[in-house]
Amino acid sequence: MDALVTLRLVLRAFEQDDWQDIQELAADWKAAPGPVFDKWPTDEEGAKGLAGHFGGHADRFYAVYLYSANKVIGLLALDSIEEDGVMDLGHVVLSQYQDNDIDREALKCIVDQIFHDDGVKAIVTRNAHHTPQQAPLMSLGFTSFSGGGDGELRIS
Repeated sequence: MDALVTLRLVLRAFEQDDWQDIQELAADWKAAPGPVFDKWPTDEEGAKGLAGHFGGHADRFYAVYLYSANKVIGLLALDSIEEDGVMDLGHVVLSQYQDNDIDREALKCIVDQIFHDDGVKAIVTRNAHHTPQQAPLMSLGFTSFSGGGDGELRIS
């Protein structure tokens, strides 16, 4: 995976040394709305395991590295493209950076990259009515759609 660079961010592969940032992100994410199965371990061993897992799947998981904080503040997760050309996009961002220009900047960068790739006709997200997580998506043009589940948004 090639890193994607914006004004304030680098979207890059996870590194093993990111485990402490992942641990902070996991603890923050645990407090957010959403199903328990979607939460991550918050202990040191679990965070180190996640760093290895995310880094080992660099084609699917992007670390959102914020220059000014000198750390990873989020994750962008890409699933494979379905037969109908729809890709699932997941994102987790530290709550202090949600619903502001920083998470929008990361999401816009990855959405632009996804649509640049061949075969993607639409992107869907699933956010369990988590307003701070949905707001930047909606500002980019994601909307609810017919046939979409609870909290699902889509952009074409």
